[in-house]
Amino acid sequence: MKKTTLIITLLFSTSKLLSQCITGETLHTNDKINRAIGCTCEYDYTLWTNLPPCNNSDYELFFEDNFDGNTLDLTKWHKPINGQGSLYHTSQNEYLSLDNAIVFDGILHITAKHETVLRRAHDYEDSTLIEPDGFPNLRYYEYTSASLWTYQTFYLGKYEARCKLPVGKGFWPAFWIYGDTAKRWNEIDFFENHDGVNYFSAGMGYDYKNQLGAMGCNHHEDKYDLSQWHIYTCIFEFDKTTWLIDGNISKIQYRFSDDNSFPITCKDKINNQYLYQLEAYPMEPMNILLTMAIGSDETGHAPNNSTPFPSSFDIDYVRFYSCQERLQTFLNQDRELLRVQASLVIVHLHHIFHVLQHTQNR
Repeated sequence: MKKTTLIITLLFSTSKLLSQCITGETLHTNDKINRAIGCTCEYDYTLWTNLPPCNNSDYELFFEDNFDGNTLDLTKWHKPINGQGSLYHTSQNEYLSLDNAIVFDGILHITAKHETVLRRAHDYEDSTLIEPDGFPNLRYYEYTSASLWTYQTFYLGKYEARCKLPVGKGFWPAFWIYGDTAKRWNEIDFFENHDGVNYFSAGMGYDYKNQLGAMGCNHHEDKYDLSQWHIYTCIFEFDKTTWLIDGNISKIQYRFSDDNSFPITCKDKINNQYLYQLEAYPMEPMNILLTMAIGSDETGHAPNNSTPFPSSFDIDYVRFYSCQERLQTFLNQDRELLRVQASLVIVHLHHIFHVLQHTQNR
């Protein structure tokens, strides 16, 4: 009887929706945007022997670009490797070129232009190749912009940038990290803005179920004028992630919670305990990205006649701070001893049901 009861409890608790969005607010009116950025914040019921101890080391500067001089440092940044042009009938509507990333007077300007160009969506493919949208690789684009990716990858630590966003319908600037070469989709949006300069949106995503798509969890607020200079900070830790604007906390997202929905952190003593784990929490290293997309009719965010072109997403600096590296020891659900270098990598914890066999009455 004990085994049967536990099975029922797990089956009904495994995919727990603690709230629609991280803030618990009503879903945004544009449901297509919600599906794109993720508002469900799903949790999985997982067994943890213990959690790694808190890392109280000081943060040390590990990467920075202050955009000094008048040229982009191409030893730090490169164009997207998975394609430069948007496909038709998607959420974006631009061709990405490093020519639109301009540095002068210590500021990086990622500039969106309204201009018609004939370009290949994927420069590594033949021009006549038919892409998944049913059109040839070589095609016309009405808008150009830029997307910058770091060569280096990063994980746990503090990310920061000082930015100013453009005003106008259709602009989609973002400061984020993404695991393009990782085993699964990993992403944290420090901010993205696609709904006016008073709309701050941030969140995270991870392909927890290995289904070639991220489980998402986001939040938003509208009390800032993002057309002015602000410092955006995100502190990404093993057990929680904190977003700040100008040093003020915007949101703390906890990775774990107990049966009563109370957050569990590295300060809590865990001993063979089931916890609700946020499925959207990234688990692999990621690249830093600075992007300026152009919205499309598919999401209702395409430019209109009043959208000012050219306009730029301006960045004063980008920095990443890492804690001093130390090895942390803990057990995953398979009871295998793991040593994890906390500042660089985290093991993917697979959800398992076979632990039920240990609960049988004997």
